[in-house]
Amino acid sequence: MEGWVGPTLGVFLISQLGAAVWWAGATQERVEQNTAIIEQVVDNEKDIAVIRVQQIEVVKDVTEIKQMMEENQQLLRKLISNISYSE
Repeated sequence: MEGWVGPTLGVFLISQLGAAVWWAGATQERVEQNTAIIEQVVDNEKDIAVIRVQQIEVVKDVTEIKQMMEENQQLLRKLISNISYSE
């Protein structure tokens, strides 16, 4: 029995070392995947921030266009009114 302790312990240690290397490799792969996903999320957040700023500007422009349209309608009414009175 005493002659089997050394080889048994060696096989056990080698199998544990192999399992540790396999686990570390799988863990590293998951870390790399998560890092890539996090980088994509950061990029998406930057894009969303830019889009929000653009939306704010579009809303300002639309509001300005609406105001200009109202002014144009008032001027058109005045013109039509003046044409009607001059006939």
